[in-house]
Amino acid sequence: MELFLQRIFKGDRAIWLVMVALCIVSVIEVFSALGADSFQSGSHFMPIILHTVFLLFGLTIAVVIHNFSYKYTLLLTYPVVLAAMVLLVMTLVSGDSVNDAARWLSIFGIRFQPSELAKCAMLLYSAWKLDWGRRSPENMKKAFWEILVVAAIFVGLIVKQNLSTALIICVFTYFMLLIGGVPGRYMWRLTFVALAAVAIMFILLYTIPSVEAIPRWSTWHQRLTTEKVDVRDPEYTITDDNMQQHYAKIAIAEGIGVGVFPGNSTQRDFLPEAYNDFIYAIIIEDMGWFGAILLPLLYIILLVRCAKISAKCVRAAPMLLMLGAAFLIVFQAFINMGVSVGLLPVTGQPMPLVSKGGSSQLITCIYFGIILSVCRFGGEPDDQVVLDSEEQEDELYREQHYGTDSEKAG
Repeated sequence: MELFLQRIFKGDRAIWLVMVALCIVSVIEVFSALGADSFQSGSHFMPIILHTVFLLFGLTIAVVIHNFSYKYTLLLTYPVVLAAMVLLVMTLVSGDSVNDAARWLSIFGIRFQPSELAKCAMLLYSAWKLDWGRRSPENMKKAFWEILVVAAIFVGLIVKQNLSTALIICVFTYFMLLIGGVPGRYMWRLTFVALAAVAIMFILLYTIPSVEAIPRWSTWHQRLTTEKVDVRDPEYTITDDNMQQHYAKIAIAEGIGVGVFPGNSTQRDFLPEAYNDFIYAIIIEDMGWFGAILLPLLYIILLVRCAKISAKCVRAAPMLLMLGAAFLIVFQAFINMGVSVGLLPVTGQPMPLVSKGGSSQLITCIYFGIILSVCRFGGEPDDQVVLDSEEQEDELYREQHYGTDSEKAG
């Protein structure tokens, strides 16, 4: 049995254990958090069965991807980028609107969020271009600007309906450029422009209550300007604006200590999106301090393990793919946790591989497949041979057109 599992689940065992552990937590806690959703469906088990099927399908995708070299994944870069852009345009034109946000697209009865595919597209494109850019200063300059242009297109297509995802793409792009070897002078300029843009956006959101052309503007303004109130205040009332945070705090308070154990949650019937945006609050209610520590620990293990393995990669592409995928998973997970405990405004970002949802789960499993593929093939010696050959070709080209160093000196 052990030999059979080793033949299927290759690569780093710690990363596989983290993935499987997150899937197990997801099945248990989504089942605990469903509550009213199960009642409305007419079957207590059908929603969790569908959720489990999605997880198994995602696990299968990860197994398939990790059996192929990451190089084959990079070959899909441009098709994935083009597909993401087309789907985002379709979403703006005819997307399904939920809470004044057209984030969903339905094709052949299958509903998904193209913004999740956009994150994956930026991962592939950034790794591809930065690996190419490291061959020469000229290439790096072109790669820097091309990555920014593609990121700007994605942000422009997403920001109107999903500000949090647009900001995640911005932060992720900056992270990839930072670790990708972009010269410091470019990064300092980008940092200055980014900080100025954030400051302007913050001021506009804080001072302007609504913008007719952007339906979600009033929601962003409300989340930014909502003041924390004391529940002991006699004038305190539960409204649509504070309902999620209110019941999330109650769930966390009830979970102090050992928790109420899975299946005994009382706040799942009051907390909107208990199985999605606020799943961490339900986990704390069910599992107490153990659950509160377990989830962050699993994601930190994933990040640390990926950082350690990426240091052994022989070229930039696999290193960037692994660190980029790990960053997307862990960063989004901690955003979800921050929202659940009241440290961040409500963003609508699910917890990767734990929250209920189809497109987010599948994309997260693709990230795990890419990470595990790099674990297996990122240290191949032929990668270094290819890289050395490409560098020699670039050097020969420069000598033919610009002369050798000795000729220049003469």
